[in-house]
Amino acid sequence: MDRLEDGIAGLDEGVTVGAGWFLSTASGYAIEVRGRVSGEVALADAGAIVEGLSARMGLRAWELGEGFVGVDALAERWSISARTLHRYRRHGLAGRYVREGRSRRLVFSPVIISAFEARRGSMLDRAGGFGRLTEAERSRALERLADLKASGLTATAAAHAVARELGRSHESIRRVAREGGGGSASWTDRQRALALRAHDRALEPADIAERLGRDVSGTRRMIDAQRLARLRSLALPAEAMDEPAAPKLPVGAPGPVLLADLVSEMRDPRVPDRRMELALMAYSRYLVCRAGRAIAEVRAARLRSEPIDAAERDLLWAARLRVEALRPLLGVVLRSVEARLGGEIEALPARAAASRLELALHAAAEAANRFDPGRGGRLSGAVSLAVDHAFGEASTRGEREAAGDRSGSARRSFGRYRVGDWTLWVCPWQAYLDASPMVRAGLGALAPEGRALLEAWFGLGERPMTLVELSGRFGIHRPWVARRVREAIREARGAGRLALVTDRMDA
Repeated sequence: MDRLEDGIAGLDEGVTVGAGWFLSTASGYAIEVRGRVSGEVALADAGAIVEGLSARMGLRAWELGEGFVGVDALAERWSISARTLHRYRRHGLAGRYVREGRSRRLVFSPVIISAFEARRGSMLDRAGGFGRLTEAERSRALERLADLKASGLTATAAAHAVARELGRSHESIRRVAREGGGGSASWTDRQRALALRAHDRALEPADIAERLGRDVSGTRRMIDAQRLARLRSLALPAEAMDEPAAPKLPVGAPGPVLLADLVSEMRDPRVPDRRMELALMAYSRYLVCRAGRAIAEVRAARLRSEPIDAAERDLLWAARLRVEALRPLLGVVLRSVEARLGGEIEALPARAAASRLELALHAAAEAANRFDPGRGGRLSGAVSLAVDHAFGEASTRGEREAAGDRSGSARRSFGRYRVGDWTLWVCPWQAYLDASPMVRAGLGALAPEGRALLEAWFGLGERPMTLVELSGRFGIHRPWVARRVREAIREARGAGRLALVTDRMDA
């Protein structure tokens, strides 16, 4: 920690450093790692490493040297608020956590304080001179906002311009605009939907806030509120259950995307294991109930992202287990379809065969979602009955007529016809919690660290992990690991888009 703090003190945020700077600085040995990072990122990440190390080692006050200052004392020294001081931690103000009983507090070393004052002295002077806006300043800000918006500037651009004119922060001017009639403080339904959709696409909260003309903290709270409302709309069971034994098997394998491969997998003569089937469905139901209880306990007045994050990971894990319970039953699904057809599925044109199989797989997924292992019975029986009910005599007659009209081109296209990955829509919440086909297609193009991070986040191989668990596994500070996940998702999506387009052009 001492070496990292000395490194932070001597780092110029305007230059780039080698990716091995962190290991070399911390260890004292020259370690070469491919790639470079900006000085600004290095400052932020090195500070997060120092804080993480001090938190994990349970540092005590008597182990510190002289001159360490707490948050309140340092904020008073610089004449700023504690909230403003915490924002400075992103710019190289690295702290150390000190444990006191069951709680802990943040302190700052003399080296870090001196280095920050030297690097950001003008910013501290401006921040220390800030006070609440006077009525004259508020009136001036509202007048200038109105003039600039009348000239054609957006609300965000006008707020930036007025902030520069008055020497204030952009957010303070935005707050004046909302309170003084220059904008609406309430969120519209469209803004809520846009914020949630942008979150699902792994956009940065700061970018979402900028696009909507909101402050970042308020945008984060609104996104969490929308995530919570979406989970509650699922009407999840919340019954108390004893935790059963967790099944141990790899999860997250994709399904076939070619019709011929899907039929071939469904014809695989696998015999379902009754004990494993019950174990998978029992633990899946336990996870769904645990998620239901977690979101039921969240209160709007004390909204936090951690329980919402944990509930979403439980639901994604439950979906993974249901997929594995259904995988050995694909043969049951195909036999039920062919029993209705009165012949093999290959007798149909490719499009008709794909639509019938997708209908059957959706019915099987619904049966798995309704199945309660505590009431007895077999999932295979429920799946067979659900698939049979999904088909009627009228649709069967239509299929036979379509089979009679099958053309040579349809026969040739059967092996090349693409279908959706059935493992991605077993549970309704997978539409916004699971990795999209584009993200999965781009995983191979990521660096090993980014790929490992996404595989752990989405549960591709093992159970999905929360951000807190990812932080512990990869040694990344909690806010920074969330940013790394979002960056990796965007990178994988970009690579996957190119890969899918190339595959379709080849096909």
